[in-house]
Amino acid sequence: MKCQQKKGVSFCGNCSEFFCEKLKDFSIKMPHRIEIEQSHILLSIDWKKWLIFQNNRFRCSVCNTINSAYHLSCRNCGIKPSCQFVEIHNETIELYLTD
Repeated sequence: MKCQQKKGVSFCGNCSEFFCEKLKDFSIKMPHRIEIEQSHILLSIDWKKWLIFQNNRFRCSVCNTINSAYHLSCRNCGIKPSCQFVEIHNETIELYLTD
């Protein structure tokens, strides 16, 4: 991101202006970006632990298939919701997909 280079930071969470209007606008355009505001959590924990946490949030609770933020039902077994992320943000995702 040009903004990062301009401000001399490697990650938006390192910026003194985090969570700025530019990032807010970016985060609301697509459902998979909904939680960008929480990305500062990555700075407070080991990135490997964060990756495991995210991996688990997108796994089906029945068959363990990894789904995307846009799979309302599991792409393998068909259960709804497909994963924890979709369960939390289902309404926003459905609105996005019907627009």
